[in-house]
Amino acid sequence: MLVLPNRIIDDDGNVIYNNKGLLDYLYKFKKFPENALFSENDEVEKFNNFSEYFGENAKIIPPKKLKSHEERKNKWFYPQWYDDIDLEVFFTTLCKTDIEKQRVKEELIEYKRTGMEKLLRFSIFLMDYIKKNNYVIGVGRGSSVNSYCLYLIGIHRIDSIKYNLNIKEFLK
Repeated sequence: MLVLPNRIIDDDGNVIYNNKGLLDYLYKFKKFPENALFSENDEVEKFNNFSEYFGENAKIIPPKKLKSHEERKNKWFYPQWYDDIDLEVFFTTLCKTDIEKQRVKEELIEYKRTGMEKLLRFSIFLMDYIKKNNYVIGVGRGSSVNSYCLYLIGIHRIDSIKYNLNIKEFLK
């Protein structure tokens, strides 16, 4: 856990704001932080109403609603419509060859088997955000380069088919 002025970044990477931290963010950026968590429960209703009134997609969720690790592990913070993406259709449309399509189907089976489908959805959201804001990313590192799906969306630039990398090395 990282404690910063007016906010905390917990072990799962969630940014949890207190009253002052959230107000500072609103003042600086003129919008809600996406999928904000809020640590002081007395103002939650007020901020949620404000969010709905101005058409923001953020909701402030008191951390007490995310108690155990079991509850938090599937709580990914991205817009809801990413959960509606048909992953097989999404990834196979990015493929150019039958070999690539077969690899995607095999990987999706492994992602589902290991309960990591939300990781793919979050990765799609992350790359959409990165592209929208013109951020630069690196080549890639670690075991994530074993995933052809992550390569297709641009998380890394290592073609795991070309280098015959095994997805199971990533999803151990």
